[in-house]
Amino acid sequence: MKYGVLGFLGLFGCGVTTVLYDPDPPNPNGTYAQPVFNGEAVQAQTAPPPITGGSVRIVKEDNVPYAIVSDPEEDVIDVVSLDTPTVLQGQIALSPGDEPNRMVADASGLVHVVLRGGGAIATIDPRSATLVDRRHVCPAPRGIDYDASLDTLYVACATGELISIGSKGPITRVVRLDRDLRDVVVSNGEVLVSRFRSAEILHVDASGNIKSRAQPTHATQYGYDDMARAVAWRMVRNINGGVFLLHQLASTQALVVVPTQTYYASSGSPISASAVSVESDASQPLAIQVAVDATTDANGTIESLGILGDIQTGMSSSSNTTQTVNIGQPSTSYSTVNNHEQFVAIDDGAQIGVHLKVVQRRAPEARLEIYGDSFKTKIASVSLGQKSKHLDTGFDVFHIPTFVGAACMTCHPEGGDDGHTWKFTISSGFTSSPTDPVEVRRTQSLRGGVVTDSAPYHWNGDLPNLGSLCDEVFTHRMGGGKVTADQEPIVAHWMNALPRVPVRTDLDATKVAAGKTLFEGTAGCTSCHVGGTGTLSSNQDIGKVDLLGQSRPMQVPSLIDVADRAPYMHDGCATTLMDRFTNPGCGGTTHGNVSGLSSGDLDNLTTYLESL
Repeated sequence: MKYGVLGFLGLFGCGVTTVLYDPDPPNPNGTYAQPVFNGEAVQAQTAPPPITGGSVRIVKEDNVPYAIVSDPEEDVIDVVSLDTPTVLQGQIALSPGDEPNRMVADASGLVHVVLRGGGAIATIDPRSATLVDRRHVCPAPRGIDYDASLDTLYVACATGELISIGSKGPITRVVRLDRDLRDVVVSNGEVLVSRFRSAEILHVDASGNIKSRAQPTHATQYGYDDMARAVAWRMVRNINGGVFLLHQLASTQALVVVPTQTYYASSGSPISASAVSVESDASQPLAIQVAVDATTDANGTIESLGILGDIQTGMSSSSNTTQTVNIGQPSTSYSTVNNHEQFVAIDDGAQIGVHLKVVQRRAPEARLEIYGDSFKTKIASVSLGQKSKHLDTGFDVFHIPTFVGAACMTCHPEGGDDGHTWKFTISSGFTSSPTDPVEVRRTQSLRGGVVTDSAPYHWNGDLPNLGSLCDEVFTHRMGGGKVTADQEPIVAHWMNALPRVPVRTDLDATKVAAGKTLFEGTAGCTSCHVGGTGTLSSNQDIGKVDLLGQSRPMQVPSLIDVADRAPYMHDGCATTLMDRFTNPGCGGTTHGNVSGLSSGDLDNLTTYLESL
């Protein structure tokens, strides 16, 4: 299986073992679906957070090299001395739910670690393996970089803030950009900030203004038909100038849906893929340079970019081509029992004069592996401690690539959505016909703890419960294993724990209150968006004709975390919340009582929606 988008995260392989188990129709390769993980059912006491792309960093202080390792599942930061002998120097325990992630070193030798769940940055001294400071920055920090000329840290926040803060001391500036910010890189006097779902790069000048925007071009290279850019998992500095952007590609062709059969693209192109786009000059388009073959096989071959390297380990500095390395990846087929091992992150110390590479692995016993200039020889393997409490079958099922090379997280990264509007051809046979109906459907978010309470599923409401969703979509359409009756509630428990993105802290409270009054009164929203889930179990007709000219009753989506779910409506016709109200053809002619509201009323109403 080639170009499985989740392979670039260094997760699992894609094999299917022939085991006669389930009387359901066979998977496309002729085997019957066996239980996922051979029926293993393990539920963590506290559901581990979804994969976000970990971080490990090699630093050198007082001529001693260290590896700083973020462990978002156990809420600890590991400090490993890479001197001889290589040892775990210490572990820094954080607060539950802090979720340490991206990090950067400053000129004084301190390392600053983003706490995604804690809304802060932790400052540690690797020499003593101690926490020296913790500073609040924003509700949802994501990326971080350091400007040595100003001794300033830049922190990008999912809620839209770009924070400037000294390596020591308080915040010096807050600039509000767009929501869904991801990584930040300081380059040639500019601050570049990526956005997660849209795979967009914002160029921010010294005054904090967005001077330009860039997105990868649509992919027509490498044998693909047209594919749209999506989900920028990682932006890193290019040592030759500019940045690399590791992102997904999503098919713009119609995917053929046949009940109890597997998805396939009518054009023969992949459903999704991973790619590296390169920007070396802001005046030039952000061009896709490399399509990453994300295959992970039992022999351990994997793209070094495929494990989210914090620097360009996987890129040739001269030609921007990928390198393939073998670092002993075990077979991690979804049919394998008790195999929870995954790559998490990689770093290369060559740029700071440390000729070592490190690989972080997630396993029942998490560890850091140390290699020399190449990956041919492993120098050492350091245990980061027994950390098995994070093992969870729900987590594993969600993140596992299946027969078609995709996983639940392909369309639902970090438990949310990919921002993509898909086309589906509904066919009664495996070969599609021009007369088969086509539907256009926007990916729905799973965040907010309401998954099991929001059934039935899909915009059409055609799947009544989670069991039918797992069977039809995961097992059959995605070619996965069978989710057993014992595993299903664990999957539900894990998905119901998916955190929402926090609400912005600077919303106008007066507008929020006025919008709430409209929402519950004149606008008539609560007749469908009911109670804590903000939805109904029955389909509703809102008088909308979608982008393909179709009109039919649809499920009512939850409004929890709606500010982070653009574009809106089932066909993605509204790029902003305001678009939904100002374009009747997009919002629907009977979608609430909003046609007579003033522009001020609509502003209040959208501000209230941002608070949900």
